[in-house]
Amino acid sequence: MLVETIEHNGFKIEIHQDQDAESPREWDNLGTMICAHKRYCLGDIQTSKPTIPDDAIVLPLFLYDHSGISMSVGREYPFNCPWDAGQVGVIYVTREKALEEFSAKRLTKAIRDKAIKCMVQEVETYDLFIRGEVYGYIIKDDEDNDLGSCWGFIGMDHCLEDAKSQADGAKSSLTYAI
Repeated sequence: MLVETIEHNGFKIEIHQDQDAESPREWDNLGTMICAHKRYCLGDIQTSKPTIPDDAIVLPLFLYDHSGISMSVGREYPFNCPWDAGQVGVIYVTREKALEEFSAKRLTKAIRDKAIKCMVQEVETYDLFIRGEVYGYIIKDDEDNDLGSCWGFIGMDHCLEDAKSQADGAKSSLTYAI
């Protein structure tokens, strides 16, 4: 689905919503998401009775479900709606995995804070994905010929930045060819 068309450096860049994007939960993540929802398959593990290691760093996951869905993480309830939102699960990282990830021997406050920051970023990325904010671009010349494309950008900013960089590279290649 075409979202936006921009002109950049003599090229037309079409931004499309990526309907076939891979879930960021398929990537190499620090945290493990456990979720339970009657209509959606969310996170890494779907269960209403999670088993979480005793030594894990755990954060609650909240879901807002009204004309689309949005996920948030944190210690406090993040949404302004008691009817269409609630806790949907948790994200956690084991002590052992956090120590390995950050090459540490002890779980200090600094290592714990890094792990929490990483899990929050994972949830923010996953939220963009479940809201459908995944894009791709096609670069076209002035005769509407496709010069290249790339897909799977989570968030419009990353997609536009890469598309403009590729268009700039294409411009440089054409300059040398003349």
